[in-house]
Amino acid sequence: IDSLCASLTRQMPVLSKFGAQPETIEDAARFYSEAARATLRLMEQDLVIANDVERLLEHLDNDLARIETLLADMLARRDHWLRHLHARTREELECSLQNSRRNAQQKTFQLLPEALQSELLQLLRYAAVNLLAEDNKSVITCCAELEALSMATIEQWQGIAEFLLTKENAWRKRISSKEGFPSGKTKIEKDTAKSWKDRFESLIAKLTQEQDFRQGLQTMRQLPPPNYSEQQWEILGTIMRLLPYAVAQLQVIFQESGCVDFSEVAQRAISALGNPQAPTDLALALDYQIKHLLIDEFQDTSISQFELIEKLVTGWEDTDGRSLFVVGDPMQSIYRFREAEVGLFLRARNFGINNRKLQPITLSANFRSQQGIIDWVNKTFSQIMPDEE
Repeated sequence: IDSLCASLTRQMPVLSKFGAQPETIEDAARFYSEAARATLRLMEQDLVIANDVERLLEHLDNDLARIETLLADMLARRDHWLRHLHARTREELECSLQNSRRNAQQKTFQLLPEALQSELLQLLRYAAVNLLAEDNKSVITCCAELEALSMATIEQWQGIAEFLLTKENAWRKRISSKEGFPSGKTKIEKDTAKSWKDRFESLIAKLTQEQDFRQGLQTMRQLPPPNYSEQQWEILGTIMRLLPYAVAQLQVIFQESGCVDFSEVAQRAISALGNPQAPTDLALALDYQIKHLLIDEFQDTSISQFELIEKLVTGWEDTDGRSLFVVGDPMQSIYRFREAEVGLFLRARNFGINNRKLQPITLSANFRSQQGIIDWVNKTFSQIMPDEE
């Protein structure tokens, strides 16, 4: 795909805004750092930029080197965020935060075995009532009137995480009055307390095998807030205003050096194709020329690459003799660091690409290995991969 993008930019040097084809390099780290420094130097010429840099310095303890490093890191991953920079309101971004919280909440509940739910709920309510009686401010107390784990709020799931996990997010082996299990004073109270503690230890012993559930609880502790504070939103606005300048400085440096990274080539190729409502001459020419597309290792397609493919098949019809053939294996997706999203493979299989439906075919023959290894891999991955996509 990188080669295809380079070919597209060569065909339309004006539309891609490259002019002469630059050299594509693997490691552009020095260019990112140079662009970050050039961006910060703009504050000497522009008061608005100077004010934004000043806010960022206040936020990052006046560490100018750190701002430079953060800008450079963002430039290296600009294909992840550039398309979102101008199109998102505060309401939309906060909606994303809330969706992330809801998804984590639902997933954590689904990871808890149904057979353990009733016992956990009883132990949880016992502890919460005791903590309330002691006027303890623990987050566990919000679970005192919880009727079913399926109805638990995010705050209550955070209380459950506090109840079951240590500060280091390991299973809590010992329980005390701090978690709502008082020792008792009389013999009857002590016997009752021991009975509850024994039940708790028995539950933990069963949960020890449920590491995915433990990780879900850990995630509940680390969730972002549902909304930005005013200070957070101000800093986010500052960053969103600075980043376009950083991208512009990087493009100037690329032009001066005659070198670009793979991300730049891909972005220029996508730009050179226009959009479905206004296709460029290149898009129209390719629509005439390209009859068949075969894409291998499709599980490692990035969002930018997926967008390129969508543009290439715009207007294709099932009856026009053109074909799209993609091959991939979700179990082999390894390029998340390059924004590869295995979900794009699943989306294409279920819904097609740009309204072009795909017929899923599962391969059952393997010429690289033998049955014993294949059976072992499938059995092992059935324990790793979720039952539902």
